[in-house]
Amino acid sequence: VGEIKFTSGDSEESIKVSINVRSDNVVVDSSIAIKEEKKSVEKGEDVVAQVNINQIGNEKDLKEITVKIVIKDFEGNVYYEDTQVVEIFDEEEFLQNIPTDNLPSGSYVLGMEVSYPGAFETSSSQFKVEEEIPEIISQENSYTLILVISFALIIILILYFLFARRRKLRKF
Repeated sequence: VGEIKFTSGDSEESIKVSINVRSDNVVVDSSIAIKEEKKSVEKGEDVVAQVNINQIGNEKDLKEITVKIVIKDFEGNVYYEDTQVVEIFDEEEFLQNIPTDNLPSGSYVLGMEVSYPGAFETSSSQFKVEEEIPEIISQENSYTLILVISFALIIILILYFLFARRRKLRKF
């Protein structure tokens, strides 16, 4: 987990990267993914990740696998960690909800380490946490606002016609 920086003259650009590794003798293939439209969440909103674990090779039997899920920033600080043991035969898929309540705004890596006797592999996905944007006008408030504006316009029209009529009467 880190950044690659590119500099040219006075300009500097950086790309956030995470590298996934695996041991030589893997018998499962795993991945963790976040839908593209959910890679940016508001603070407090859960990150929903799709976890896939598939046995590879011809010998498929019941395996007990340890799945460790972590959230790190690009400086290597760990903000979240959860470990669970999963039994799989052939393949296993599940959704994992990960809270972001304690995360400051910024970019993060959601990492997964799958380990079993004699082997391991990692997978990751990047996401951002943004400050909660206060909803100034909710749908419920917008209906109330429309009613108030409509009522005010009706009163203004009534007053206008009353004053216009009064002026006509004064002229005669």
